[in-house]
Amino acid sequence: MLRDGVLTKRIYRDYERFLTDAGISYQNDQNGFHVYVNLKNIKHSFTHVCQVFNGKVLITDYCGNCYTGIRKANRVAKAVREKFPDHHIQVEHYGASFELDVYYEIPFTTIEALHEAVLTVAEVADEGARIGYEMLGKEFER
Repeated sequence: MLRDGVLTKRIYRDYERFLTDAGISYQNDQNGFHVYVNLKNIKHSFTHVCQVFNGKVLITDYCGNCYTGIRKANRVAKAVREKFPDHHIQVEHYGASFELDVYYEIPFTTIEALHEAVLTVAEVADEGARIGYEMLGKEFER
């Protein structure tokens, strides 16, 4: 079994190759590994593939920001959770806004399975943004 750090480097290297071959934009630098998937409700995702921990990969993205306070942010988060019960949707406070974040953890098996999970998280962020726009209008921003 490979150590998490070695596995992370190998996954990132193989995933870079996969994304390049597929013509999908990504960034892998000091800010982390991010994949940009074109979406319907938002221009593109900013899906973060985190380092491996105990053989699992955490994949995150964000739906957008609520500028209306915690209560309305929690209502939007609840609506997104109801639609996507398998994903962890969390409200995080950043300055004057409350950001809705998507967290999804999977055991690493293959690059293809990892990519499917990345696409799923991007779709959850996209649909979460649509729900936020629908519920809060201009008070929601992505």
